[in-house]
Amino acid sequence: METITLDKTFGDLLNSASSTWGDSKAIIYNEKSYTYLNLNNITDLLAKGLLSYGVQKGDKVALWLNNSPEWFFFYYAIAKIGAVIVPINTRFRSNDLEYVLKQSDSSLLVLGNSYRNANYYEILKGITPELEHSIPGQLKAEKLPRLRKVISVGFLSTSTISFKDLIDRGKQISNDELRKRESEVSPEDLFAIYYTSGTTGFPKGVMHSHKMIINMNNVAERLQMKSSDKILLFLPLFHVYASQVGLTAACTRGACIVLMEAFESGKVIKLIKEEKVSILYGFDSMYLDIMNDPNFNQKSIKSIRVAMCSGTKGILEKVVKKNDFKVVNSYGMTESTGVTSLTFLDDSDDTIISKNGYPLPGISIKIVDPYTKQTLSNGNSGEICVKGHSVMLGYYNKPIETKEVLTEDGWLYTGDKGYIDELGYLHLSGRIKDIIRVGGENVDPIEVDAVLISHPAVFKACTIAVPDERLTEVCASFVQLQVNKNKINEEELISYCKTKIASFKVPRYIFIVDEFPTTTTGKVQNFKLKQMAFKLLENKKAKSSEV
Repeated sequence: METITLDKTFGDLLNSASSTWGDSKAIIYNEKSYTYLNLNNITDLLAKGLLSYGVQKGDKVALWLNNSPEWFFFYYAIAKIGAVIVPINTRFRSNDLEYVLKQSDSSLLVLGNSYRNANYYEILKGITPELEHSIPGQLKAEKLPRLRKVISVGFLSTSTISFKDLIDRGKQISNDELRKRESEVSPEDLFAIYYTSGTTGFPKGVMHSHKMIINMNNVAERLQMKSSDKILLFLPLFHVYASQVGLTAACTRGACIVLMEAFESGKVIKLIKEEKVSILYGFDSMYLDIMNDPNFNQKSIKSIRVAMCSGTKGILEKVVKKNDFKVVNSYGMTESTGVTSLTFLDDSDDTIISKNGYPLPGISIKIVDPYTKQTLSNGNSGEICVKGHSVMLGYYNKPIETKEVLTEDGWLYTGDKGYIDELGYLHLSGRIKDIIRVGGENVDPIEVDAVLISHPAVFKACTIAVPDERLTEVCASFVQLQVNKNKINEEELISYCKTKIASFKVPRYIFIVDEFPTTTTGKVQNFKLKQMAFKLLENKKAKSSEV
């Protein structure tokens, strides 16, 4: 199996992949495909185009694009010239967009075409009305004084630099000038600022160097990835999971990305069958959507060799037990390059369901008491801490927040709760701050969720804390029911929980919903659930007072 050496930048990585697997397909998107040589050639032209517009090493270049080949092109082009990529969540609107562009000090924005109900250009113009009459490359905006250039992809505007113009400008720059800039970029340099998903509020900018490549090579190694593999990627590329476990890991092995603009269960099944996809990435709820699709059957997905899935234990068990392909479980976060630990392909189903993987090479994990910070022995639950090349450099322009989670000797305090077993596997059990204090007793919401999901009528559950006058806090659970199952009401679910768990763990309130508020990557936004719970309880209280 061919691999590449790892003491590289992202620009080096693509150059090596082009030399090693030049004629192999790197991207399949709709009716188009690009070989690694095609990808590298287009990337070079864009990189030279950016040089022609004066983009310097260390400049922040924001990328607000939907999943598309152009995302790949800019990803590597920005890296080649030593600039810093700032991926922007495609669900962001004016407030979030303004915050990220300002907080990241972005001087250039790559702007995509409209998607669904969002016109990105109009949203940007709402923040910077000066854009409409500006000369391309010379924006002067009051709210975003550092942002000077906007590149448009998929549409034309008299106030932006077009994709074609950037390519044409790149043709006027010599290869020697690009190679000179590439030689000035080091693996230790800042490569990207990923903004966290925002499950608890405004996101923070997580800084990573080019050394992310090392971790992604180790992911590819554990998945036994080969150049013949085809990886179906529907996860959003602005997220570290998709761009790293997807793009970067594939590039270390010359594998092909079959790219989707967004997740659609029916189209996923169709592409798996047509393209003979062998590797699948996703979150637990996405796998359930695929399995519940009317076109789903084992024959239609028989080409899948391995699927990476993480999430609720109850849902993961359904994915593992009801499919013929191998599933791997993992643990990670944006601050640790998306994947810190991963199960092995020869692990048993019970191991995959119950354990969140074994640490990847070069990564250390320890468990500490969340209050004393003393290291705990195997089997004892506490806060998960991570150290190694996968750990972030810090939060951009947030030294206080960085010091709160990252020690001088490199330990990242994740805020996640778990333990390490006698074999060295990690077991994740929730967030330290998510623990619910019911009258002096600690309740892990994941345990409550697992009980609810074990009911045949329940599709998904998420438990949060709500205030209580007597007990300080009690459990409140949001539940999504299975399609085409017998209906069940809140009281019946509470009665079911009473037969399974201690009384103080039983939800005081259950709210049945059609769907959960989530980030684009599928994470449930707990702060929105709390807002919903408070409103529902206030309405309930008001109705009671009227009686």
